Parts: sequence; C-alpha cells; structure tokens
Amino acid sequence: MIAFSCLCAFLPVRVATAQAVDTQADLTASCRQAVAGFMAALEAGDAEGLRLYIQTDRRVGAQQLGLGALIDCIVSQRELERAMAKKWGESVAIRIAGPVLFSPEDRAAVARAEVQSQGDNEALLMFSSSVAPVALHRNYRDQRWRVRIAMISGLYDGFEHSPSPASYKRITYLRTVAGALQFATRQVDEGKLTSPNATRAAIQRIIETAIQSSPGKRGGHNRDRD
Repeated sequence: MIAFSCLCAFLPVRVATAQAVDTQADLTASCRQAVAGFMAALEAGDAEGLRLYIQTDRRVGAQQLGLGALIDCIVSQRELERAMAKKWGESVAIRIAGPVLFSPEDRAAVARAEVQSQGDNEALLMFSSSVAPVALHRNYRDQRWRVRIAMISGLYDGFEHSPSPASYKRITYLRTVAGALQFATRQVDEGKLTSPNATRAAIQRIIETAIQSSPGKRGGHNRDRD
C-alpha cells in the first residue's frame, strides 16, 4: 500500500494545518491534502515542498539540522536517479532505494482514507487494517498540517542548544549519505561509474568508509550549525 521511503525508512508520520479545522469534512480534507502533498514532494525531490510538509519543533536545533540533512538526502537521490536514467534508461533496476514512486492505487488510498480525531490538534489518517495509520498533529504557530517524520521528531538538543550525542550521530549519517549520493552523481555524469551496480557499490563504499573512520561518540556541544 503506501510506502514512505528513501535511503532511510520513513517511520509512521505526524502531520500540522493551514486553517483551524471545525468540521469532520474539513479535518478529513486537510489531512488527506497534507499527506498527498508530502508524497508529491518526496516523489519529485522538491526541497521547498518537503520543508512545507515536514514538521519540526523550531525550538530544537537538532531537528532543524536533521531536516536539512534529510532533505539533502532525498533531493540528492532524485538527482542521482535522473543522472542514471539519462545514462542507462528508465528502469526499476536503477532505483537507489526502494519504492519512491507512488502508484495511482496509493494516491487513491489517501483520497479515501478515513480520519479519526484524537483531540483538538491530533488525528489519525486510517487505511486498511494491514496498514499503519498516519498520525496527524496541528501546529499551533501557523495552523498548517505537516508530516512529522519520526526520525526528525526523535532528534533532541544537548548542551548549548546543540544536538545531543545520539542526535548528532544520526544527523552526521544523513549528511554522509547525501554526500555519497552527490559524489556518485558527479561520477555518473563524468562517465567514471559504468553501471547501476557500480554506482550502488560506490555509494556503499563511501558510507562504510565514513562510518569506519568516525572518531566514535562525540559530545553534544560545540556543533556547527547550518
């Protein structure tokens, strides 16, 4: 059914809205539109769209850094796929990660999904019994519905409003993935990678090398800010 994924698996999501919802019809339409908008931005690698539909807590610096890194991953993946398609043609085989295109059935499922209110600012977008619901949250600042991805909402600050050690590690990994994708795109464009398999292997090698050369656990302070 609905598969929200890129190089990193998207966990169940929360969502925030353009206008306060007073009726069930308004709530349902707003939640469906938010999820559909997120799907379109993810599929296209639209950085501005992703920023519009992914929720962060503005008070948490780690979430802002994490969002930027995640968007870089998604956009870089789309750019690499386009470079690979130009070289080797459109094919499922050249996809770097698994499903990032949404079928008409996926979109239809969102369009008919039921919405259950969980309070003034909470709701669930319900699919079939075999598909996890999408959790929704109304942001109090701008009243927009946005998708809150668990890997972002799970990031926290440590000392001096910098990412905690665990959050810093996750952000660094996302940045490493984005960098590997960008490097691979350049290599494909220059003809230095000769097949989809070689491209995937190069990405994996860069990521593994970065992880192995990591100095290990770091404190949650004095981090550079984007």
